[in-house]
Amino acid sequence: MSRRKTTTTRPTPEQEIATLRAQLASLARDNESLAADNARLAAEAAESSAAAAEMSARVGELESKITRLVEMIKLANLRFFAPRSEAVPDDQMCLSLFNDAEAWADAGEPEPELAGGDGSPTKPRRRGGRRRIDTSSSSAWSSSTTSRTGRAPRAGRRCRT
Repeated sequence: MSRRKTTTTRPTPEQEIATLRAQLASLARDNESLAADNARLAAEAAESSAAAAEMSARVGELESKITRLVEMIKLANLRFFAPRSEAVPDDQMCLSLFNDAEAWADAGEPEPELAGGDGSPTKPRRRGGRRRIDTSSSSAWSSSTTSRTGRAPRAGRRCRT
């Protein structure tokens, strides 16, 4: 096998200098654009720090306002729901407002008996549960709608005939 030699041509020193000068000019332009971006970002950072300081001052104001409002609510609740003096002067103690019937009643007279005497209610208490339908007096159902048991079908079900 024979090897072929590849020949590469090397650029001349003048060509290398021209390439390096083009790269240097490109890097100088990139450096200028990066410096402009850096200045813009520094200005934005200063603005955002000023806005953050302003907002933190506003938050402090609002927190103090909330604290003041909570204190006002507590005081209002204390005034509204606070225990009051329920002391009654001695001259008004004889004027019992809610014990008039007991004050007028004769102490020697026995209390009247209730109608049930033994304490049981006169009407029996109804128990919960499903009510039965009296179908004996109802002629509204035809034989086609009733089953063999004589009862009306439940809603949504068909009768077996």
